[in-house]
Amino acid sequence: MAANAALRPITDRGGMSYTTRTTIALTLVLISFGPLAIGSASDSTVVAGQSVPQGQTIDFHVPSQAAGAAPLIVLLHGGGDKGNGDMTPLARTLAGRGAVVAVPNYYSGQPRSQQEIEDTFRDVVCSIRYSRSRAAEFGADPENLILVGFSYGGYPATAIRLTAEGSYDFDCLPGISHLPQAVVGLGGAYKYDSKVATRSWDKDHTPYLIDGVSRSSQIPLVMVHGARDANVPAEFAERYFSQLDEAGHPVGLEILETRHAELIDPDDPAGAQALESILDVALGEPAVGRSGPATTSPYARLMQSSRSS
Repeated sequence: MAANAALRPITDRGGMSYTTRTTIALTLVLISFGPLAIGSASDSTVVAGQSVPQGQTIDFHVPSQAAGAAPLIVLLHGGGDKGNGDMTPLARTLAGRGAVVAVPNYYSGQPRSQQEIEDTFRDVVCSIRYSRSRAAEFGADPENLILVGFSYGGYPATAIRLTAEGSYDFDCLPGISHLPQAVVGLGGAYKYDSKVATRSWDKDHTPYLIDGVSRSSQIPLVMVHGARDANVPAEFAERYFSQLDEAGHPVGLEILETRHAELIDPDDPAGAQALESILDVALGEPAVGRSGPATTSPYARLMQSSRSS
């Protein structure tokens, strides 16, 4: 595949193209509350601080005209102790465009033990289930849940798509699915690692989630990454994309000429483009393949050269 090849639509397991599914979904959206492309951030309300059974809280951003067919987007914030506040501008804008958006406060410190990693996943799984349980109340379709992970949040978001139904057996709404309809990564750290935390890179470092890519998952994944990202270098996403693509997963990678935090700023041109990518996925039109400028790492140049030949 050429480095700048046009993205191609994914076809689901039933043979229906996502273009067809998009037409159906968009028709429902238009009937219910108008097109997602119309609306502003002021067309929504916030239901803040809802208590999740696992113990964390979650904020819901709800469009003013949602009537049962709105997509449900769960936004996972980045690591550290900032909490979910950084995701508020993106959540508010997505809600203004017609989506119901859930923003959980999950455990996102820099885990140093298996138990702390499990705490992250338990929080995220419980947040997904809880968001689904409230979807109808807010006018969203619980089946059309899009999981979006920014920075460290990209780790649990993309790892969860590789799991099986019922793989998280704990007492938090166990009868509700934890699997999303699709996943979007924004500058994601697709496997937590000390090299990400220290912002360093070892060319011989084992590719991300090497143990997971053999698992078959037809849940679409779209990754959006900044070519000038100094927090999580773009070649991390290049490696993960290459792994999943070669293993037959429905995966797309979009490289933008930007840095890290701009991806969640809807007022920044790159953030606005990332927002449109999320909405494309929410309407059932994710894309696979790679697009955007070439990255500068030796690994990325080698990979792009091999695709062009």
